[in-house]
Formats: sequence, C-alpha cells, structure tokens
Amino acid sequence: NGDSEVGDGWYLDDVEIKDLVCIPPVIDSFSADPLSGNAPLTVDFTCTAHDDDDGIMEYRWDFNGDGITDEVTATGLTSFPYTDNGIYDAGCTVVDFCGSMDVSSPITIMVGADPVPDMKANGSDGPITISSSQNLILTTELDPGSYAGSNADWWILEKASPGGWFHYDLWCDCWESDLFVTYLSPLFDVSTPYEVMNMTLPPGSYTFYFGVDMNMNGRLDLGQTYYDSVEVTVLP
Repeated sequence: NGDSEVGDGWYLDDVEIKDLVCIPPVIDSFSADPLSGNAPLTVDFTCTAHDDDDGIMEYRWDFNGDGITDEVTATGLTSFPYTDNGIYDAGCTVVDFCGSMDVSSPITIMVGADPVPDMKANGSDGPITISSSQNLILTTELDPGSYAGSNADWWILEKASPGGWFHYDLWCDCWESDLFVTYLSPLFDVSTPYEVMNMTLPPGSYTFYFGVDMNMNGRLDLGQTYYDSVEVTVLP
C-alpha cells in the first residue's frame, strides 16, 4: 500500500515533501499628498502592493526616516500630522504572511514656509526686450523660508535660442556651457541682490533661471525644486 512502518504499529504514508518557498511582496507605488506646506501639515499616504502567494499581512509606516515603525495598518492608506517645521523622509514597508517584505523608496516631505528664489533682469521680473548694444544685468535674491540651514543645490541657468544651455560658475564669476550646479550649500538669506551677469548678449531669445532643490547631490531634482525665471529678448 506504499505505507512504511515507523514503529509501534504506526505507519507513514508516502508523501512528497517540498521546500516551502515564500514569494516576497512587491510595492507597486508609494505616494504622498501634499508634499509640502506650512505646519501643522496633514499628509495622506498611499502604498499599493501585491503578493503572489499568501497575501499582504500589514503595512509598516516610518514618517520621519529614523528607521523606526511609527504605525502599522492592514491597508495601504494612512495619514500623519506633521507639527514641526523640517524635512522628513517617509517610507512604507509591506510584510506578507510568511514574513517576507518589500521596502519603498523614501518620499521627502517638507514642512514649513517654502524657499522663495527671485531673479530680475535689469531690475524687472520680465519679460523684457533690449538691444544687443545694451548691457543685461541679472540679479538673484533668496528668502529661505523655514529652511535656512537645510542642505540644497543652488542653480543659476540660462537657456539661449540659439545657443542651448549654460550655467553660472560661482568660482570664476562667469557663464559656462551645459547644465551644471552652481553651488552646494545650506540655504541662507540673500536679501541684497547678487549680480550674476552684467554684459551684452547677441540677438536671440533667453530664459534665465534661479532655483534651489532640496536634495543636495549635484543633480537637478525637479520634484524638490523652487525656482524663478525671467525671459529676455535681445534685438540687433
């Protein structure tokens, strides 16, 4: 009959024993709304995930990036009130019923008054039109809002038509071709206009940008960028 005696009249059926393999859950998306605002700021989080074998057991939420679980829920929806100004990295960990997990990429939440960059061309917010014999004077100012002292990339850029992209090089006080960060530094107040250009330009259309992004890595992170721009037309 295929049974094997194991002693004392007990028999063990012939069965096929397989290793149990647990397929980890997968996070499909993780989002937050809003991403910034003044305190107190209530943020709604949504974590969408799937598991191909035994299902999702729980969602573990870390609202400030310290690696400690702040809340556990049975669904991928929750909210959290941020009461203090600051920059927070929120994340979600999904756990299935056999203990496997997946961890989201962090989302940056900025609580407080936003930084306000300002760029002017010949004292104007623009758009302006000048001649190719007239100097263009560009100045920048920055109100850091609630983020004075927070690390950031500083960008001063020009898009020229014809000509393409240029960036302001702080160290040589000159403009160079291509997209490149101007400065990496904590934010501070620039209430006195800082001159970054005083020169004539060839005929064409120009857009100048001054902005800061709150992920200091030398790369332009548009989702965390605050900027101002001014348009200039130069006639022959």
